[in-house]
Order: sequence, then C-alpha cells, then structure tokens
Amino acid sequence: MSGILGQVETQRAVDPDAFARMLGALATRGPGGEGTRVLHGSRVVLGHRRLAIPDRAGSAAQPISNACGTLWLTFDGEIYNFHELGKQLAAEGHAVCSGSDAEVVLHAYAEWGDDCLLRLRGTFAFGLWDTRRERLLIARDRLGVKPLYYLAEGGGLTFASQPRAILEHPRARREVDPIAFRHCLAYGQPRDDRTVWAGIAKLPPGHRLVLDRRGLRSERYWEIRYAPSVFKPADAARLVRAKLEEAVRLQLASEVPIGVHLSGGIAPPTIAAIAMCALERKLPSFEIGIGEGDGAARRGTPLVSRHFTAPAHEARMSAEAAACLLPELIAISDEPCFGDAGLHTLAASRLARSQGVGVMLGSGGADEVFAGHAGYEGASPKPKWPWRRLRGAAALPRVTRLQLADLSTSLAGDLLPQIDRASLAGGVEIRLPFLDHELVEAAFTIDSRVLFAEGERLALLKRAAASWLPPEVLADSHSAGDTALDARWQSTASSLLPDGVLVSRGLLERDTILALLASERPAETRFLARAELWARHWLEPASGAA
Repeated sequence: MSGILGQVETQRAVDPDAFARMLGALATRGPGGEGTRVLHGSRVVLGHRRLAIPDRAGSAAQPISNACGTLWLTFDGEIYNFHELGKQLAAEGHAVCSGSDAEVVLHAYAEWGDDCLLRLRGTFAFGLWDTRRERLLIARDRLGVKPLYYLAEGGGLTFASQPRAILEHPRARREVDPIAFRHCLAYGQPRDDRTVWAGIAKLPPGHRLVLDRRGLRSERYWEIRYAPSVFKPADAARLVRAKLEEAVRLQLASEVPIGVHLSGGIAPPTIAAIAMCALERKLPSFEIGIGEGDGAARRGTPLVSRHFTAPAHEARMSAEAAACLLPELIAISDEPCFGDAGLHTLAASRLARSQGVGVMLGSGGADEVFAGHAGYEGASPKPKWPWRRLRGAAALPRVTRLQLADLSTSLAGDLLPQIDRASLAGGVEIRLPFLDHELVEAAFTIDSRVLFAEGERLALLKRAAASWLPPEVLADSHSAGDTALDARWQSTASSLLPDGVLVSRGLLERDTILALLASERPAETRFLARAELWARHWLEPASGAA
C-alpha cells in the first residue's frame, strides 16, 4: 500500500517544486520512502510514496520501468495472481526479474495493452506512461478498493491517491463544490465521479482514463451484471464456499505477519475460519470497542477467538478517547466521512502494528455483496442514491438494485476510503476477501431469492458459512454497533454549528441547522457535526478542528 502521483503537461514543463509539495502531501500514505521520475522533457513526472512494512522487498521501490525504459509505472495495491501472470508472461518471452507485482503489471501491459486490466486479480490504482506512444493510462480496480483522483486542466492531467496532493497543484482551486457537498450530506458521498473539491474528480471503480494525442477519455472496463443462473440453495452455497476459500487463500500470501480484523456479525469469523483451515494454524485477531460495558465490544468476540484466532487482541476505548481520535481522522480524510469505520480501523491498525502485524484481513464488502445491511427487508434507515441512476436497473429485483447501489456509492465512496486512509495511517495493509471480483461476479449469478432467502439478511452467506462456523457464532448475524459516541454529538453540534464554518461559507443555512438541532435527530446531527469539524480543519484551519 502506498501513495501514487503523476503529472502530464502538454504546454509546459512540470514545476519540480510544486510536484515535490504534492508528493509531500501524500506522506501519510507512505512515510517509508519516496521516488520520482522525470520523463518526456520534464513534461511528465511520476511519483511514489511507500509504506515501509517490515521485510517488504526492496524491489518494491517505485516508479518502476521495463528493461528498455519505454514504460514507467507508479502503482498502489496488491495483485494476488501475479505469480501466475508472471509465469504466463515468461512463457511469452518477458524477462520478469524482481518478483514484484508492479513489475508484472508493466509486462502485462506490454503484452496485452489496456486489456491487461481484465487479467489482474486484486486491488490497484496506477499510472503508466508509455514513452513510445506518448500515452498515459491510469486505472482503478473493479470494486474501488484503492482510491484514485485526478484534475484535468489546461490540456494536462494530474492524478493522485488522494485529493490532498492535487490541492497543492499550482492551478488547483481550493474551493468546495457546493452541490457535491450537499450530496455528501444527503447520501454520504458526492454523486458519480465528483468530489467535494471543485475541479477534482475521482475515477470510478472499474474505469480507466487515457490521455494521449487524441485527448482525454474515460472508459469502463468492468461492471457487475446480474445474470442469475444458480437457483438451488445447495448449489449457491457450494459456489460461495469455493470462491470465498479461493479469495482468502490468495490474500493470505504475505511477506509479513498477517492477522484478522474482527468486528460484529458472521463475516469476520468466516474469514478467520477459512484462514485457519488454509494455514492449519490460528491467526492473531484485533478488535476495538468504544465505550463501557456490553456496548464496548462487538458481540461474539470470545466465541470467535476461542474457535478461530490466537492470540486475541482487544482494546477498549472510552467515548472520550475515541473522540480524541476524531481530529486525527479528519486530518487524514480529504473529504467528510460520517461513519465510525475509520475510528475502528485506525485504532485496530495501530494495535496490530504494535504486535508486529503488517497485514490484516477485513470483512468490508460482505454486507453489500450478500445483502446484509439494515433496510434490505423494508424501508432504508438512510437515503440512498435513486436506483434509477443505475444502468439497466429498471427490471432488476429490489434487493439486487439495493446491492448495486450500495456497492457503487456508499461502499466505494465512503466506507472504502475510510478503511484505506485509516489503515495506512496506522501502518497496516488491510485486505478484503469479500471484494474479490470473482467472488462478486459469482454472487450476482445467484438468484436474488436464494441470496436473500425469505427476506433474511446474509441468508446465503450464513448457509455457506455453516460449513465453518458453529451455531452459536452463526447466531450473531449483525454487528452490535457503537452508540457510545451518540450522546456527544448533540452537545458538540449545538456549540459548533449555528455560527460555524458551514454557515459562514454559505454551505448551509443557519435556520436549517437550528431546526435540525431542535428536532433531535441523531443521525443528521452526527453528519452535520462531523462536516463542521471537517470544514474547520480543511477550509479554515485557524478555527480549529476540535
């Protein structure tokens, strides 16, 4: 895991000092080292920041080139089938030397062109400069696990792992897009490829962007298609078990000690159980609880630890201690974030790193792929993007529409960025087997009436997981959630919002805020309070973020 940066100028040379500032802004993604490569008469510059995970091979240093220097790559992510691809490429005459997945991506592009994306199994965001064709290719993995943002301005293009780097560009506007910001408040993230920052776009999951002599164009190279061909529950469970076992096995390959990030529900113990079977040993687990008493930890942890993990590391934070992490979380979050996934991920990553663990398997994506969110049975507790925005959604089953909406919006636009930034800040790489694209494709070949049998959330996953989990663990279907912080938000919001930055900047009206505070709606209050704290840090730092 790392930070990537690139700039292509068509009318002028890249300013080296400005590029250095942009690369420096990505230090939170890669404090272990950096690299820069100047190309094409100083009109193309690629940069890379590396997370220094102990024992990680030195061959990971980037940007990296092929032997003749005609292709250059800056890469973030993990390609889990890179050994297999390396053998295929070697058979075709490619000299794959370093054993790094980044080098395999370079050779895959040389052999298959842009279609190499369809052969990569893993998570990735990268920028590749083809010197012979004077062509830039940037791409993001199918489900959007790795982030990628860009600024298209003046005929050139700047891309980066986070907007914070692009905001240091000399021609970037450090202004909020008011429409995108309101969408962020309403739905948790801006619509489509927008960000809250005016002029800065995000590359959608499953897309590539090409800049060459013909201009700039964005292309979709992969999308989820609901094509039911599996209608029997037993067949569906076998398919899920096989694909999930394969995904976990691939993601267990690691040069550093690996553990499991525990949270509520059956998804984390399922991952832990498969890992234990594959390795024939238990992995250490890491879990964070916020608050005191029964609400401090997730339900089922002792059962999971006893059966599938060792040693089990659990840390409890008071609501006050968790609140103290918020300013740091806001500082690493370039856009407003409203859930607590970042808090848990940051604390759990630091706990894992303190025990020498550099990689954790997480359960992100399980609720989207297997219909586990509250609201799938009926009315949703929070607004979702209208399903009519989804291409070809009008004949689809209701549950499938909700799955696709969650995968393409709240997962890719909110949860995954939180996990990505918080885990990097904690010095740990988090891998998400439930978002293996072959598993996701398989899930959408299963009839929705089987996947969501009798209107039960995670129905198919529970049926599949019965092969690994005892009944008492299966009974813990959903996470308990944390309510310890809720009491803080009303008082925090009342003191910050009426005369805060959101009002002074014209992003929200004071009367609207006062009416909301009077209505005592915790979810909306939490959204606005966090948005205000974000605005104080990013828009008017002098006002403070606490």
